[in-house]
Amino acid sequence: MELTVTYNLEQHIVIATPIGVINKKNVLKTFVEALKLSKKESCFNLLFDIRLCPLGQSMTDGLRLMSNLTSIPGMTFRHRTAVVFNPENYPIDRATFIENVINNRANPAYRVFTTIDAATKWLVGAPTLPPTSA
Repeated sequence: MELTVTYNLEQHIVIATPIGVINKKNVLKTFVEALKLSKKESCFNLLFDIRLCPLGQSMTDGLRLMSNLTSIPGMTFRHRTAVVFNPENYPIDRATFIENVINNRANPAYRVFTTIDAATKWLVGAPTLPPTSA
């Protein structure tokens, strides 16, 4: 899997763009790399652009991984995650089902989109939690 992770300073968003099959190994690698940059930049807005990724895992595997996002090292309730997908590669009913499951459990904010613009507007326009005191 190819992976590009960048930080957009102007919009204060970490953008991860994987190219490869969607499976547990690749999803975890993408999250881990995005969260490293998130920590470095003190940025809690994550955008995953998976439009070039074909689906390669079962619904059950996807749900197991995504239903507890805070189990991924570095993921916190302050994070907001937007996933941009291509309905030709990833069925929209599956994407919205996973979004609903994630949001109906104790997880950070998570939304799916079919365009970068909509995802960015949601991330940038959203209120953020204040830092916790140490």
